[in-house]
Amino acid sequence: MRMALILIIAIFAQTVAAETVPLTLDVIEPDCPIGVTITADKTEVEQGETIAYTNNLTIKRKGFVIEYWAEWDDGTIAKKPRNTSNTNQKKFTPRNVNGTKKLILKNKLISVDCVDTTSDDNNSSVSVTVHGEMPETIGEPKTETSQIRQETRQQDSVSPLLQDVQEVVYQSSSITSKKLIVWIIVAIVGLLGALLVWRR
Repeated sequence: MRMALILIIAIFAQTVAAETVPLTLDVIEPDCPIGVTITADKTEVEQGETIAYTNNLTIKRKGFVIEYWAEWDDGTIAKKPRNTSNTNQKKFTPRNVNGTKKLILKNKLISVDCVDTTSDDNNSSVSVTVHGEMPETIGEPKTETSQIRQETRQQDSVSPLLQDVQEVVYQSSSITSKKLIVWIIVAIVGLLGALLVWRR
């Protein structure tokens, strides 16, 4: 009886030793103080002009998801939210803009392959001024903002020397006009005098 019990225990011990018990370990992801930034290639554009911008991480990681979109300064959506898992350059072309408006490019860190220890830097934005068409006013023809801005730039680019020359020409033309008026008055007075003498 004792021998049989020893034999059973020995067989059981061999069976347990022969079995391979899989060992599973929880993979602990490293902590990382990660955040997002967004940069644009321009801060001012005309409507119909393309803006190139980039979503970046403050720390390089292989696995992440960033949500990005664009909205106007009044809160209306200009570009619907989309997700990306890369930092490749994105592009957006604003259209149908009346007057001058602010376009705000935004992004948000959705997920990352580490334990994010900071949350205050998980959102980012950059502002771009977009010049569109001037709003129409009653009785005035429609004028595009770009034309007005171009004329203003041309006026601003006139050198001080050229401005002085223009002022002298304006003054001289003003003096010439005054002299002409004086000569006309003198001629009229002379004619009136001659008529008076002739009638006597």
